[in-house]
Amino acid sequence: MAEVTVAQFAEVLKVPVDRLLVQLDQAGIRVNGPDDHISDDAKLELLTHLRRSHGAGKDGDAAPRRITLKRKTQSELKLSSVQGRSRTVSVEVRTKRTYIKRDVLEEQARKQTDEL
Repeated sequence: MAEVTVAQFAEVLKVPVDRLLVQLDQAGIRVNGPDDHISDDAKLELLTHLRRSHGAGKDGDAAPRRITLKRKTQSELKLSSVQGRSRTVSVEVRTKRTYIKRDVLEEQARKQTDEL
């Protein structure tokens, strides 16, 4: 699969031809129309451009920099009143914990020290 036309490549990717032409133009790959041929190098260049523009990062890893965990626990408490009646109260506790990659924190610390 050395060289295919833009139309064939769009069909393989299941993307409209017009959208693929726009993406190729944004990546800096010169294509005149859907009948032009694309090499494997051009495909790789398009892939790296799309990864950079969609925020995959420098290394190409798609791991998130920040993860937020939201937990919710529900429980019931029985309260007794002065009159001898017991009342049941439902309690819902919501916790939120955010984990950030260490290298991101180190970069932020370096930037702050450079500004000072």
